[in-house]
Amino acid sequence: PAARRLGAIGGSLLAWLLVLVAAQASDRPFRWRWSNPAPHGGNVFDMTYGFGLTVQVCERGQIYTSEDLLLWHPRTSGTTNALRATTFFNNRLLVTGESGTVVWADSLEDFQLLDLGTADWLEGVAASGTLAVAVGDNGAAYTSTTGTNWTRETTGFTTWLRGVTAGNNLFVAVGEGGRIATRAANGNWSVETSGTVQHLNRVAFIGSQFWAVGDAGTVLVAN
Repeated sequence: PAARRLGAIGGSLLAWLLVLVAAQASDRPFRWRWSNPAPHGGNVFDMTYGFGLTVQVCERGQIYTSEDLLLWHPRTSGTTNALRATTFFNNRLLVTGESGTVVWADSLEDFQLLDLGTADWLEGVAASGTLAVAVGDNGAAYTSTTGTNWTRETTGFTTWLRGVTAGNNLFVAVGEGGRIATRAANGNWSVETSGTVQHLNRVAFIGSQFWAVGDAGTVLVAN
């Protein structure tokens, strides 16, 4: 009967379509996502928030973003180097890390990778409205007005730096052995007296004050 023949033809076409889809799927690489424990398995070194988006940077070039702090999306950074710090520079996302690695993005689907040609790890990055500063090993300090081109500055010391922040027309960096250094608007770096030899790990500008935190419960505050 005609109906039976049409049914057989339809079944045959469906079978061929399933084979074709399976063949095409086998040509595409699988994309694996971290399932457990939530939210993901990367060691997180820094986190920033802006434009309704939270960004975490992790080991082996991992970047995760979330709009609700529940669902985290992996992003393609273009590197397997450790990523140590992140900030927003106006509308641009900046990430710094191992061996002079800098990653910048204007879109979550298009991260651009830079190599600053140094073995120094860039452990901290911060931005004002007009300038971005990255700091790290051996007193390294790099500045950029775009986030895409960076210049190394002379700090006058070789202490390893671990964090940096912007506020009151200054950039303040902190590091090992209680090191605190400030960068003035004219680009000059000055060493400040911290009163501690404990390693300082992070610094933030909150309200009208700079806060630094470090080893052994160290907390410093300055206007």
